[in-house]
Amino acid sequence: MSKKSIRSFTLFSLLVFLFFAPPLSVWVLGTQKNRLAELHFDAGTPSFFLNPIIPMVSLPIKTAQGTPLDTTKFRGKWILLYFNTKPCQQHNCSPYLVNMFQIHNALKKDHLRLIRMWVTTSTLPSELINNKNELVTTSQINDHADLTPNQFYLVDPLGNLILSYKNNTPPEHILIDLQQLMHASQIG
Repeated sequence: MSKKSIRSFTLFSLLVFLFFAPPLSVWVLGTQKNRLAELHFDAGTPSFFLNPIIPMVSLPIKTAQGTPLDTTKFRGKWILLYFNTKPCQQHNCSPYLVNMFQIHNALKKDHLRLIRMWVTTSTLPSELINNKNELVTTSQINDHADLTPNQFYLVDPLGNLILSYKNNTPPEHILIDLQQLMHASQIG
């Protein structure tokens, strides 16, 4: 090959690379990003979309004083809710409260968009709630057949329960879902 043909081939290769590399790299990165975002679901995350979605106002939740909980004051905020039906001592409630606390703190600047709510049929020992700033409420869980006790639930800013998680779900999986939903959400 002559120098002229080598130079022409090099220029042609450079032009092909300059025109096809950017769209190809965007396509590859776009498909990989979607695969990475869904990885935690492939790993067996025990999260479930609730179908049908359950409005929070339909739940028989009462405050610690026994009055019905005004759920409208939580509009515009995400709520991480835990329904507990077991008697609550420090050894069996503490891990779930700590998970909620860690998820809240891991959201960094978005932590103000999340409310942590502990709904229980029993009272919590004061040493569990003093430093966690949880909203402690009481509920008649048996009155709502659609909800499974001792699970985490995610409530959207419109006040609908949309996701449920088994109580053994690692907090990082809930955090990933919450971060993705908050990023996509235009309200709350």
